[in-house]
Amino acid sequence: MNKFVFGALALTAASSLAYAGSETKDWSTLDRSLEALSQNPTGMSTGFGMHGFVRSRFANSSDVDTSGAPGDQDLSGFSMDNARLDLRADQGDYGVVIQLDAAPGFALLQDAYGTFRITEGIMGQMGRFRTPFLWSALIEENHLIFLDRTFNGQFWDFRQEGFQISGNFDQFGWWVALQNGQDGVADEYQWTARASFNAMGTSGPGWQEGAYGSDMGSNLMIGAAFTDDGFPDDGAAFAIDLGFTQGPISAHAELVDYDDDIQPDSAISLTNGVLNPIGFTANGSETPWSATFGYMITEQKWEIAGRYEDLDDQDDTSAWTIGLNYYVAGHDAKWQVQFTSADSDVNAKEADTIAVGLTVGV
Repeated sequence: MNKFVFGALALTAASSLAYAGSETKDWSTLDRSLEALSQNPTGMSTGFGMHGFVRSRFANSSDVDTSGAPGDQDLSGFSMDNARLDLRADQGDYGVVIQLDAAPGFALLQDAYGTFRITEGIMGQMGRFRTPFLWSALIEENHLIFLDRTFNGQFWDFRQEGFQISGNFDQFGWWVALQNGQDGVADEYQWTARASFNAMGTSGPGWQEGAYGSDMGSNLMIGAAFTDDGFPDDGAAFAIDLGFTQGPISAHAELVDYDDDIQPDSAISLTNGVLNPIGFTANGSETPWSATFGYMITEQKWEIAGRYEDLDDQDDTSAWTIGLNYYVAGHDAKWQVQFTSADSDVNAKEADTIAVGLTVGV
């Protein structure tokens, strides 16, 4: 995939587990305290933490156009989504994050950056990380409400090398990043700016999808971001997103407006039956959007969710997903079942898929 989408920043902020009321020790508690190295400099202290998680799934897709094979086929099988190892440490005003994933069958470097405190409420970091562009792309995979990110979230879930400054003041957060961009180490750079405002609640919906792990009260985050790569003539994108939780209820919406040179096209993945971005095309998505809703049926245990996505492409492609999550020990151990139906004027972008996934973290 074009290097423009290789993002920066696995930035996260600690959020209360008040609604979870967790009597089990969810490893996301440790995750949040360590991830606060890049968001909450006032909480820094000498320390080290290591954790990881495995995500795997079984998926069955019907009537998939396999491109070259005669007729449509049913696809069925098991796959690994993540085999993640995360190391985080800090020493006074400095910290380090190293993240590896071996799901492809070999260790692949994800995040690798150092952090440093600039002043009260402002942090810097340098290394390899995600672009601070879209909320749904910055959430770790084990904290998703479905087995897959939104279409836009998948598009921006990539890393590249760069430098970033971020700040967090009361209910307002901001991020500015300068990264290598599409031309690598040539003379053009990609720069990104994001701002978010917690209109309700002090911590917003947190850094997880769904209601599990969010504050008990009303929480509303409003975010906006802009990114531009100097190499393409029209390589900019603008995003707005909203995240809301209130007790057992959760909602998330996002919209991205792409310039001509970075419109992402899509195809059905033959691994999991999901619509995946497959690079750039002049006839690809222009302003894809999605809306996600969730409801915690039983506190700390059962959560249902639904999502609709419109890819806004010339093929009139859309998809809807319904799912059910069972939290054995929060995000530490959970089962996820979902059904996805993709519809399009092009057969190669259509499939009905049922998937069952297991996440276990330590």
